[in-house]
Amino acid sequence: MNAQHLEFFNAGISGNNTQDLLDRLPEVIDLGPDWVLLMVGTNDMLNSNKFVSYNDYEENLKTIVNKLQEQGATVILISPPTVDPIYLFERHGEANFKDKPMKKLYAVQIYMEKLSKKEGVYMVDVFKEFQNKNIPIHNEDVFLMNQKNSGKRDGVHPTAEGYQLIAETIAVSLDKQQIELNGKVICFGDSITFGMDVLGEGTVEGETYPAFLKRIVMKKNNND
Repeated sequence: MNAQHLEFFNAGISGNNTQDLLDRLPEVIDLGPDWVLLMVGTNDMLNSNKFVSYNDYEENLKTIVNKLQEQGATVILISPPTVDPIYLFERHGEANFKDKPMKKLYAVQIYMEKLSKKEGVYMVDVFKEFQNKNIPIHNEDVFLMNQKNSGKRDGVHPTAEGYQLIAETIAVSLDKQQIELNGKVICFGDSITFGMDVLGEGTVEGETYPAFLKRIVMKKNNND
């Protein structure tokens, strides 16, 4: 397929949880997506101002997927990356968490796996890939923003290297599942899709994961 028939859109907004994505769904549907890459759960589980229960998360995610399917879009669920709780707790106190942050993200991963099988949608497990690479290592890894690699006591948002790893993980998984993206591809999610604090934030250019993924896919298509 020629790359000129492929369009990428960045529909990430910082701070969004599943309820926010439900509210924004008409805007995404109006774009007429052929594919929706859906990564959401970080704010639902880690942002104490946006917490939702496990049950509400599951119901919201299922509703988003079903509504997109009704409009003819093919959905690819993408589990959110891991987190450094040490930095997270500086902004969202540990007392707010009944379950540990990584346990909550693991619950998202498990539910996405279950939903992908039940609803017949694809899934890319970024959470597992980050775990397999032992990310994060507090103040040592280059993939999640920390004091050493970016001067930011963050632990949640990826660096440019982290966004590139997310894009590469998605691309490899799509190849393994024999998925070829075409038409309009909407990357839908929160600040991790938006690409907060990296070059090109909110776009499909620069250092966001949608930008890296767009370049990988278009290069592959041009070589085919």
